[in-house]
Amino acid sequence: MAIGRRAAVADFGIVRFKGSFAWLTWLFVHLMYLVEFSNRVLVFIQWGFLYLTYNQGARLITGPANLAADSRIVGRTPGPQPTPRSAGLFM
Repeated sequence: MAIGRRAAVADFGIVRFKGSFAWLTWLFVHLMYLVEFSNRVLVFIQWGFLYLTYNQGARLITGPANLAADSRIVGRTPGPQPTPRSAGLFM
């Protein structure tokens, strides 16, 4: 689990790491779970840039309007669906 910049805790049952080595292990494991090599390289470059620039990405939740788009999340039945404009042309 990553705690912060160059600080993490890794517990693999018998083996436990902490500090910078655990943080690097966390980075490596997450990169290896990506599907293609090009994705791994791209994410590695992005992480490197963000690490060197101390940039923290914005992770925003903009409100319930975005959640309401998926009725399973909100627990309501979906409202009326708009009909396509071309529906009247072929009827």
